[in-house]
Amino acid sequence: MHDFSHGNPTAVPRRIHQNLASFMRLGAFSAAAMLFSVMVPPELLGATLSSLMAIAAAVSAMTGALASDRVFTDHLTRWDEAAILLLIGVVVGAFTGTTTGTAFTA
Repeated sequence: MHDFSHGNPTAVPRRIHQNLASFMRLGAFSAAAMLFSVMVPPELLGATLSSLMAIAAAVSAMTGALASDRVFTDHLTRWDEAAILLLIGVVVGAFTGTTTGTAFTA
């Protein structure tokens, strides 16, 4: 078994803690987007959820830039969260017939 801690016994728990924090932020963003999406008429649910996920992705990317998060690390960062949120928004938009960013154009 390979020891990834490189002599630092707290490296693995810190990485796990950072991943759990990322998953908590993903859950909070997703829950907030779903909460606001259910307040619109049913025919706009997918478009609203898709757009709110894109906004959450933009917020996550901006906080990643402001916090100077590195893009390539061994744990989840705000950049990873932004990619996941945008992917969810695009998938929701694909299944509901809308695309992220053009949900409310006539």
